[in-house]
Amino acid sequence: MDVPGVRARSLLRPVLVLPLAWLVTVLVNVTKAVHMDDSTYLILARQILQDPLHPLSGAIVLSGESWPASWVNQPPLLLYGFAAVMAVFGESELALHVFLSLFSAAAILLFHALARRLCPRHALALTLAFALGPALLPGQNLMTDVPLVALWLAFFWLLMCGGETRAPRYVAAAAVAAVACLVKYTSLVLVPLLLVPVVARREERYAGVVAIPVAVLAAWSIWNLLDYGEVHLFTRVAHAGEHSPFLERVEAWLKCLGGVAPFSIALAPLFTRHRRTLLLLTGSAALVGLLYHGSLDAEAGLTPILKALFLANGLLVMLVTGAALGRRPGERREDVALLAGWFVAGTLFPVLLAPFMAVRHVLPVIPALLLVLGRWSEGPGATRWLRAGVGLSVLLGVALAAADWQYADVFRTQAGALRERFGAQARLWYLGDWGWRWYAEAQGMEHYLNESSVLRSGDLVIIPQATAGPNGVARRDQPRVRLIDVVEPRPPSWFLPRIMLPFPRGGYYAVGSEGLPWTFSRTPLERILVFRVGEERRAAPERPR
Repeated sequence: MDVPGVRARSLLRPVLVLPLAWLVTVLVNVTKAVHMDDSTYLILARQILQDPLHPLSGAIVLSGESWPASWVNQPPLLLYGFAAVMAVFGESELALHVFLSLFSAAAILLFHALARRLCPRHALALTLAFALGPALLPGQNLMTDVPLVALWLAFFWLLMCGGETRAPRYVAAAAVAAVACLVKYTSLVLVPLLLVPVVARREERYAGVVAIPVAVLAAWSIWNLLDYGEVHLFTRVAHAGEHSPFLERVEAWLKCLGGVAPFSIALAPLFTRHRRTLLLLTGSAALVGLLYHGSLDAEAGLTPILKALFLANGLLVMLVTGAALGRRPGERREDVALLAGWFVAGTLFPVLLAPFMAVRHVLPVIPALLLVLGRWSEGPGATRWLRAGVGLSVLLGVALAAADWQYADVFRTQAGALRERFGAQARLWYLGDWGWRWYAEAQGMEHYLNESSVLRSGDLVIIPQATAGPNGVARRDQPRVRLIDVVEPRPPSWFLPRIMLPFPRGGYYAVGSEGLPWTFSRTPLERILVFRVGEERRAAPERPR
C-alpha cells in the first residue's frame, strides 16, 4: 500500500532535481565562447540565412585553404535552426546557446523517462550521472552532438515507452530517425532498429515505416543534386580511415569511454553475485590496458598510467555491458533487443566509419550503457555504490566542463587582447580554426590563405599552435616573417584538469594514439605565435666584371 507522504516525496524529487540538473547544463554552456567546430557551423548558418535553398553551395576557409561547403562532414538541418535564431536575435552567442539548451533539457527528460521504464529504482541517480557527467556536460557547445543524443533518446522512448498504440508510435519514431539522419549521418543506424519491435511483436504490417527515413534521405539527396550537383551522403570529404587506422580508432574509442565512465565503480556489488565472471572480465581488461601501453615509466608522469586506466576501464564497461544484456524476468524482449542494438550499432558505426575518435562519438551510447548497467544494480550495497558512481561522474563532469570553458575562453580573450595591443590600424592575419577563427574575424583579422594572401611589410601573422596544428605561412612568405612574441595563457595554478593539449596530442575533441580525452597538466592552455612581416628580400645586383 502506498503511503501518501512517501509517494508525494518520491514524485517531488524528480520535479525539483531534473530542472536543477538542466539549470547546471545551462550555466555551464550559456556563457561559453564559440568553440571547436561551432565556428564552422555558424559560418554555414550565416550562409543559409542569405541563401536558404542552397545550404552547401558556398565555400568555407579551413586551415588556410578554401573548401566547398559541401565537404563539411555533417548535414545542415541543425544549422537551419541556428539560422532561424540569427534571423531573430542576430549573431547572439547567448541566444544560440539558449537554443542549444533546449536539446539538453529534452535529453535529460527523455533519459529519465527511459530510466523509469527500465530501472525505476535508480532512475534519478542514473539521470544525474548522464546529465552532469563528463560526456554530456562539457560537450554541449554549438555542435550536433547534444541535439543528436536528444533525438536518439526520443527515438528509443517512442519505441519503448510511447504507449500501446502501435502505428502512431512507429510513424513518429521513423520521423525522428529521419530528422536525426539530417542532423548527423551516424543516425543511419536507427533505420534498421525500427524493425526490432516490429519483428519481436510479429507486426510485419508496420515494417513499411522504414520507408519514411529512406524517403527523406532520398529527397535530401535530390536536393543536393539540385544544389551543387552531388549527393552529400556519399561525397563529403571525411571518409573512414582518412585520418587514423582502424586499430588506433578502437584504442581511442576505449580510452574515450573509459575516461568518461567513472560510474563503472557502481559495478562493485556485482562481484558478490557474479564473482568469477566479473573477476575474469576485470582481469582481462586490466591486463590488456597494461600490456598494450607497456611498462609504467615513472619518468613519463601520469600519461601512461591514465592511458592504461582509461583503456582498461573502457574495455571493462564494454565487456560487462555485453554480459549484462540478457533478458531479465518481467522485461519485454523487444526492449532488451533495442538496448542491444543501441549499444552495438552506436559503437560500431563511429569505430568503423568515423575518421577519428572523440568523446562526442561516445556520447550517443552513454545512455544505453547507463540503462543496461542500472538494470543490474541490485543487492546489498548497490545503492551506495551507484551513488558513489554518480558522485564521481558529477565531479568529473563539472571539472571537465570548467576546463573546457577555460580553454574556449582563451581564443575569445586573446583575439581582443592582441587587437588592442597592436591597434585598430594594424593589419593582422590569422591561421587556425575553431573558436579562434570566429573571434579573430570579429576583431577584423584576415584569414591567411596559403595560395593567395599577399603580405605587406609591417603586417602581423598570428598562429595558435593547437588549432593551427603544423600549418604555417606558405614557403614563399617564410623568409619575410620573424617571430616577435609567444603568448602562453595559463589556467589558475590550482586548477589541473585539462581537456586539450598542443598538437598532435589532442584531447577531448580528438583522441589519437598518443592522446587522452583528459589529463592533468600545468602547461599553458595555448601557445600563440606572433610573427611580423618584414621587407621583401631582393637579390643583390651582380657586380660588373
